[in-house]
Amino acid sequence: MKVDGNIFIFLMGMFSGGILGIMVMALISANRFSRLDETIVNLKEQMRTKQYSKPKPRRYRKKT
Repeated sequence: MKVDGNIFIFLMGMFSGGILGIMVMALISANRFSRLDETIVNLKEQMRTKQYSKPKPRRYRKKT
């Protein structure tokens, strides 16, 4: 009987740990997608107001 109790406790720990791990991974990925959405909104606003910086022109070397 004592061995069965240990197996039950072990399995409960594995299941609860697995569920907890899945929840933590979901929270981390949700944070990543929310930051991505914020970045997209900021870029769209910059394009609309034309406040984004232009790239610098290339400097050409003199031919000798």
